[in-house]
Amino acid sequence: MTVLHNEYETVVITRPDLDDSDTTGIIEKLAKVIDENGGHMLIRDDWGKRKLAYPIRKHQKGHYTIISHLAPATLILELERNIRIEDRIIRFLTVRIADAVDVPVRLKKAEEERKVKSEQEAKQRAETEARSKAAEEERVRREAEEAEYQAAAEQYRAKIEAEDEPFQPVAPES
Repeated sequence: MTVLHNEYETVVITRPDLDDSDTTGIIEKLAKVIDENGGHMLIRDDWGKRKLAYPIRKHQKGHYTIISHLAPATLILELERNIRIEDRIIRFLTVRIADAVDVPVRLKKAEEERKVKSEQEAKQRAETEARSKAAEEERVRREAEEAEYQAAAEQYRAKIEAEDEPFQPVAPES
């Protein structure tokens, strides 16, 4: 039997003054509502704190999180009811992405997307680490060159001072 649900994306903006653990707790609560009511989580992506286009409840920034999920239409009512109850969420938007999605096929595709994303993140982290390592090596090389230059300059000054004899004025012969 093929199970068909609609695919949705819900963007949640929480207050910017919350700790990451509080924000994670809110999203976990919403994920629990989705799972308990027959939905399936596909992707959860934390976009972090961003500036809002306009102030909302006197906040200039918000912590954005996007939740992609499969759900029957009735679940969205329950999910949005829970979101409205949560006063730490300042704005949300749920959008239907696709109708009548085959759940097992979409779950497999979401798993592949997560693998690709984690591989890209690992590659990006490795590139960042390589760049920072190269920058550190360049900094150490420049410091060594500067120290070598300073030592050579100090030796040159010492040599000049040693060769210089104090100036002795010569009396003019008359």
